[in-house]
Amino acid sequence: MTEPLEQPLGLQRFSSGIAGLDRILNGGLFIRGNYLVLGPPGAGKTILGNQLCFHHIATGGRAIYLSLLAETSSRLLATLERFTFYTPEAVVPPKTLGQQQVDFLIFCEYKQDDNY
Repeated sequence: MTEPLEQPLGLQRFSSGIAGLDRILNGGLFIRGNYLVLGPPGAGKTILGNQLCFHHIATGGRAIYLSLLAETSSRLLATLERFTFYTPEAVVPPKTLGQQQVDFLIFCEYKQDDNY
């Protein structure tokens, strides 16, 4: 397997924690990147976004998962508890976020009229 090309300082990447995805992305996600994940219901947007966030937090980073879903955060967390990447210690109530800087933001949305 070939090694990813060395990136200029402004284009450095970090691992997503998903080996196959990191290969496709030539080494992972961009540091300070913003990512919009779109897809139909059941495509895995929520799971992917949370898996990326939990992995990044587990490696010492900070992340925010933002969603326009109507489901409550407690229901989302109850669903995520089934996955091996879920770590309850990584979940921070929004009131405690304050002015903390985050490393990346993942925003997931599905619009009924979008064609995929």
